[in-house]
Amino acid sequence: MTDSSHNQAATKTRSWRLPHRAQNVLVPFFLALFMTLIVSSIATVKAVGLADDIVRRIALAWATSFVVAFPCVLVILPLVRKLVARLVEPPPGK
Repeated sequence: MTDSSHNQAATKTRSWRLPHRAQNVLVPFFLALFMTLIVSSIATVKAVGLADDIVRRIALAWATSFVVAFPCVLVILPLVRKLVARLVEPPPGK
Protein backbone atom coordinates (compact mmCIF):
# COMPACT_ATOMS: atom_id res chain seq x y z
CA MET A 1 0.00 0.00 0.00
CA THR A 2 1.44 3.36 -0.99
CA ASP A 3 1.59 6.29 1.40
CA SER A 4 -1.19 8.15 -0.43
CA SER A 5 -3.55 5.16 -0.47
CA HIS A 6 -2.72 4.49 3.20
CA ASN A 7 -3.57 8.13 4.05
CA GLN A 8 -6.83 7.87 2.08
CA ALA A 9 -7.75 4.68 3.92
CA ALA A 10 -6.92 6.30 7.26
CA THR A 11 -8.99 9.35 6.35
CA LYS A 12 -11.98 7.17 5.44
CA THR A 13 -11.84 5.29 8.73
CA ARG A 14 -11.73 8.57 10.67
CA SER A 15 -14.49 10.31 8.72
CA TRP A 16 -17.12 9.51 11.38
CA ARG A 17 -15.23 11.51 13.99
CA LEU A 18 -16.49 14.87 15.10
CA PRO A 19 -14.46 18.04 14.65
CA HIS A 20 -11.98 18.94 17.40
CA ARG A 21 -14.16 21.81 18.66
CA ALA A 22 -16.85 19.26 19.63
CA GLN A 23 -14.78 18.36 22.67
CA ASN A 24 -15.99 21.60 24.28
CA VAL A 25 -19.41 19.96 24.60
CA LEU A 26 -18.46 16.28 24.68
CA VAL A 27 -16.12 16.49 27.69
CA PRO A 28 -18.76 18.13 29.91
CA PHE A 29 -21.44 15.80 28.49
CA PHE A 30 -19.59 12.60 29.38
CA LEU A 31 -18.33 14.02 32.67
CA ALA A 32 -21.88 14.87 33.72
CA LEU A 33 -23.22 11.57 32.37
CA PHE A 34 -20.84 9.35 34.33
CA MET A 35 -20.70 11.42 37.50
CA THR A 36 -24.47 11.72 37.80
CA LEU A 37 -24.91 8.01 37.10
CA ILE A 38 -22.43 7.09 39.83
CA VAL A 39 -23.76 9.53 42.41
CA SER A 40 -27.43 8.79 41.63
CA SER A 41 -26.80 5.06 41.86
CA ILE A 42 -25.06 5.33 45.22
CA ALA A 43 -27.66 7.73 46.67
CA THR A 44 -30.59 5.65 45.44
CA VAL A 45 -29.23 2.34 46.74
CA LYS A 46 -28.39 4.00 50.04
CA ALA A 47 -31.90 5.48 50.31
CA VAL A 48 -34.02 2.46 49.33
CA GLY A 49 -31.63 -0.50 49.39
CA LEU A 50 -31.64 -3.12 46.66
CA ALA A 51 -35.38 -2.93 46.00
CA ASP A 52 -37.05 -4.90 43.24
CA ASP A 53 -37.34 -1.79 41.08
CA ILE A 54 -33.87 -0.40 41.83
CA VAL A 55 -32.91 -0.04 38.15
CA ARG A 56 -36.02 2.05 37.45
CA ARG A 57 -35.40 4.19 40.53
CA ILE A 58 -31.75 4.77 39.57
CA ALA A 59 -32.77 5.66 36.01
CA LEU A 60 -35.29 8.23 37.25
CA ALA A 61 -32.82 9.73 39.72
CA TRP A 62 -30.09 9.79 37.08
CA ALA A 63 -32.29 11.47 34.46
CA THR A 64 -33.28 14.21 36.86
CA SER A 65 -29.74 14.86 38.03
CA PHE A 66 -28.26 14.76 34.52
CA VAL A 67 -30.71 17.37 33.24
CA VAL A 68 -29.45 19.70 35.97
CA ALA A 69 -25.77 18.70 35.97
CA PHE A 70 -24.98 18.95 32.25
CA PRO A 71 -25.82 22.66 31.87
CA CYS A 72 -24.08 23.36 35.18
CA VAL A 73 -20.91 21.66 33.98
CA LEU A 74 -21.04 23.62 30.72
CA VAL A 75 -21.05 26.85 32.74
CA ILE A 76 -18.72 25.84 35.56
CA LEU A 77 -15.98 23.99 33.64
CA PRO A 78 -14.49 27.13 32.02
CA LEU A 79 -14.42 28.80 35.45
CA VAL A 80 -12.69 25.77 36.95
CA ARG A 81 -10.11 25.79 34.14
CA LYS A 82 -9.34 29.47 34.87
CA LEU A 83 -9.05 28.75 38.60
CA VAL A 84 -6.70 25.84 37.99
CA ALA A 85 -4.61 27.95 35.58
CA ARG A 86 -4.09 30.44 38.41
CA LEU A 87 -3.04 27.70 40.83
CA VAL A 88 -0.53 25.81 38.67
CA GLU A 89 2.58 26.95 36.91
CA PRO A 90 2.29 27.44 33.15
CA PRO A 91 3.99 24.88 30.92
CA PRO A 92 7.66 25.55 30.14
CA GLY A 93 8.12 28.09 27.38
CA LYS A 94 4.99 30.14 28.11
